Amino acid sequence: MPATIVRPPFPHITHDPPWSWMDDDDQLLIILVTTWALSSGRIPLRLPIDELTETELIDFWADDKTRTSA
Repeated sequence: MPATIVRPPFPHITHDPPWSWMDDDDQLLIILVTTWALSSGRIPLRLPIDELTETELIDFWADDKTRTSA
């Protein structure tokens, strides 16, 4: 008779998930900034991202591939 492996039941999360303190806008900001940083190779100069100056934001989000000369 083959041996059977008895596994304990999956442990349920008994505390709040780490993102529970964030609202939807904060979660979206983190997703967008992380995705853009990974795809563009640009890292925001400092955190928190919502305190960057206008110039720093433009430098971070500007897309060199779609930039046109004015």
